[in-house]
Amino acid sequence: MKFLIRILTRFITALSTGIFSLVAAAQTSPPAAFEFIPAQPSSADTIFLKIPRVCANSVYEGAGYRTSATGGKIRVDVLLAGPPPCAFGLPPAPALLVEIGRLPAGSYSLDIIDNYNTLHSSNPFINIVVTNVPFVVSDHRASKTAPAVRLNYSDHWWDPNNSGSGLFIWQDARDQLLAGWFTYGADGKASWYTIQAGAWVSANRYEGELVQTSRPPSLNGQIDAPGTTSVIIVGTAALDFSGDDGALAGVLTFKFDNADSTQTRNIRRFGK
Repeated sequence: MKFLIRILTRFITALSTGIFSLVAAAQTSPPAAFEFIPAQPSSADTIFLKIPRVCANSVYEGAGYRTSATGGKIRVDVLLAGPPPCAFGLPPAPALLVEIGRLPAGSYSLDIIDNYNTLHSSNPFINIVVTNVPFVVSDHRASKTAPAVRLNYSDHWWDPNNSGSGLFIWQDARDQLLAGWFTYGADGKASWYTIQAGAWVSANRYEGELVQTSRPPSLNGQIDAPGTTSVIIVGTAALDFSGDDGALAGVLTFKFDNADSTQTRNIRRFGK
């Protein structure tokens, strides 16, 4: 009987408020499950927020959130559509992942606002989840040693004069770099290489090995079937962004070990 009374009391409370809260309202510090990803972001990181939900039957409007920034204040509006009462006995729904983006080095504060039924109610309930949560974005360049790479070249790059091929570049906060090059082989068929195990020889030139991987064909026709991967260094490659338009354009230089000459491709950030 006491258990039923507790359940009814919680249900009536939920109905009377007309909402459910992500976490306790009007907090000035983040709850335990709330987190930044990465925990200590730098100016080279894309920052995400992981916001918990307590109701398994909650749904979001549209994209689920909006972000805005005024000065050093970052605001996240969580767009909850309902239903207001929590369904008891169900596990919490997966957390909401919010993309804040990259921020310059500096000190910031964060507000998370729970906007319930913002698109369907003329008098929506607005619940402050957390306010004035301080966080710091460090300057990822401050501790760099020479040669100091000033820009982040992570993007999709391509040669506009050689359609169907391109280059994916991943560069982390420590300027470690991996490039995936999809192009055509001598037989005209699609071929993949990676540029890795290299180093920055200047602030805007990276030199590394050209690597090709393969795997024996599957006996039963499975795609990506387990097997021993063959990793072969087939040449060398360099990425150079030293031109006047180095933020948007560069040069890929490569030489295969079985070839006599070095070749170049003029590359550019895709869509820019």
